[in-house]
Amino acid sequence: MQINLQAERAAVTAVPWIPAGLPAPRAKCLLTVASRGTERTSCPIACRTKSQLSLVPALSARVGLWGNHAYEATYAQVFQDDRGDQLTGRRRYSISFTELPPVRAFWSLTMYDVPDYYLIANPIGRYSIGDRTPGLRYGPDGSLTITIQAEPPADEIQRANWLPAPRGDFRPIMRLYEPGPAILNGAYILPAIHRLD
Repeated sequence: MQINLQAERAAVTAVPWIPAGLPAPRAKCLLTVASRGTERTSCPIACRTKSQLSLVPALSARVGLWGNHAYEATYAQVFQDDRGDQLTGRRRYSISFTELPPVRAFWSLTMYDVPDYYLIANPIGRYSIGDRTPGLRYGPDGSLTITIQAEPPADEIQRANWLPAPRGDFRPIMRLYEPGPAILNGAYILPAIHRLD
């Protein structure tokens, strides 16, 4: 089976993360492949049936070369907000973690533009935000709200927890390194990205 990765660029994406209520990324993270117009098929990334052996490396190469096993790192990307609309720098968003991602190593949320998936140049030089980011401001209960928008927030706490977005469309990727069992078995659910305006 041969796959023209350039032609399939927009057709192959990781399963979108959450609008709340959907399972979190699992050990056998699914990939969705567009084929024959709107028809879609899914294949576990860890599958090893004879007919899928050539598809898995191609999909892995498209989504991320030299990717880790799920027990080493799990990646979730999202293109839409909590209302189902494309994420765009023309709006303001937040993502609130009442429970921080249960990882044994670290987690990060990295911003990429669409359609090229480049990091976003910004005035504070912040391309990702996560548990290793200095100066984050947590709530009294240990929760964390990250602000996502193109312009620097006026509020001091929002500015401390700001992940700069481009002015156009974007997609962030959540990276969970050494994910705990709750991530791998789907018990932990990543929160949706909420539109603020």
